[in-house]
Amino acid sequence: MNNRFTVGKRRKIEGRTDYRLRFKLLSSGVTRLIVRGSNNNTTLQVAQYTPKGDKVIASVSTKDLKKIGWNAHTGNIPAAYACGLLLASKIKGKINECIADIGPHSVTKGGRVFAAIKGTLDGGIKIPLGPENLPSEERLKGMHLTKKENNAKELIEKIRKGVAK
Repeated sequence: MNNRFTVGKRRKIEGRTDYRLRFKLLSSGVTRLIVRGSNNNTTLQVAQYTPKGDKVIASVSTKDLKKIGWNAHTGNIPAAYACGLLLASKIKGKINECIADIGPHSVTKGGRVFAAIKGTLDGGIKIPLGPENLPSEERLKGMHLTKKENNAKELIEKIRKGVAK
């Protein structure tokens, strides 16, 4: 039996965690805005590193938008943007600055990940990000959705005013 072989970390083998990138993010000492997406939802979390494990300060999913009146699909750009605004309204006053952690998502200009980050930026949280990756205002406000399912514009304004928390 060869004693030189070592089994790698499970999350690295599964392709779920890039430990080099994670170490860079954690060593910065800045609170992380974690953005994860599936086909039907986008989840945002604000987490701080502690030696015993990450401490999640706030978490919002596009499923939460259904509770406040969202009637369109939750796996699209306007839903991710509204989710970012909702998260920013939750953490306003607790945290002023974050660094984006998009994890295994590939960088797609104008995608849902950047729509969620843009929503958090518009909510008043500082995140270092270049404007070339952000989606257009028409896509953020849901102008491309059909009129029947589009209450995105009204709900986004409602979240901005602080009515929906």
